[in-house]
Amino acid sequence: FFIWSVRMSKVLSDHFSHIKVSEFPQTEKNGGKVITVPLESSLKEAMNTLNENRIYSAPVYDKETSQYVGMVDMGDIVDFIAENFEETQTLGKGFEAILEQADKFVSAKVLDVIKASQRTTFVPISGEASMLQVSLLFKEHGVHRVNVFDKDEKLVNIITKSAVAEQLHKHHELLADIGQKTPIELNLGTSPVISIDISEPTIKAFQLLRSSRLYAVPVVNKQLSNAIVATISAKDVRDVCFDPSRLHLLYNPISKFLATSKSEAIDIGTPSVTCKDSDPLKLIIDKLVVNKIHRVYVLEPNTNAPKKAISLTDILNCLI
Repeated sequence: FFIWSVRMSKVLSDHFSHIKVSEFPQTEKNGGKVITVPLESSLKEAMNTLNENRIYSAPVYDKETSQYVGMVDMGDIVDFIAENFEETQTLGKGFEAILEQADKFVSAKVLDVIKASQRTTFVPISGEASMLQVSLLFKEHGVHRVNVFDKDEKLVNIITKSAVAEQLHKHHELLADIGQKTPIELNLGTSPVISIDISEPTIKAFQLLRSSRLYAVPVVNKQLSNAIVATISAKDVRDVCFDPSRLHLLYNPISKFLATSKSEAIDIGTPSVTCKDSDPLKLIIDKLVVNKIHRVYVLEPNTNAPKKAISLTDILNCLI
């Protein structure tokens, strides 16, 4: 395995070192321009920007200093809600407490969110850099995206880990022999899996995301031997933030929150995006890219309970 790993690193290095960051396609949204959020924006305005453009993150720009001061993403907003919206307050005071917390949400500013953020870092890189340098920055800073600047110091693109995975998906030959290796052979994935029961209040799921520094956790059903029945992620918070009058959903069971936000009942069955310990690495990468997700779960064979999580970060850290 060690020999394969070294060979794989060389194959990737040779390929990625010859791809300039400037060669990566720019976003098709907003006329190809990077969507940003003004520092003085309210949290609700920032959420509207993310929702309208169907993105999960954006750079924050300070007009007074003419500088980018950070990133705001769904994970930051989840953290803000988990820290500032208390279930006990609502249960103790009733609906008036929900209205009070709605006011707190409406008055919140982007500055409040990025000051409290422990997740996102604004990492710049030159368009003349290589994709190998991008991959190393991902690993060094523990970030999911880097911001690309041209020679005039203008922000022109954002490259994500998913973009790197897309390269591996399109070019299986880069994986060489290691593409046939399994998670067991590569010691790939994290166990035990952090999860939450479908009967728990939704706010507890967001608090779990914050405390575990994750962007998604599987939802399980204890009555079905902890079988995985859904996933709740940072992007689900937009269903609350888009309309503060829906904040009461935070205090409903996860089952009701997901059913309401998706306008359909939860399908109590196994989610389609899972994998096996016997699956080859290239198949797992394909599942991540095709389904536009960041993690898949290996399930216990008899119960469908999640026993291991394999994330895009796990894979890139293994390869780079």
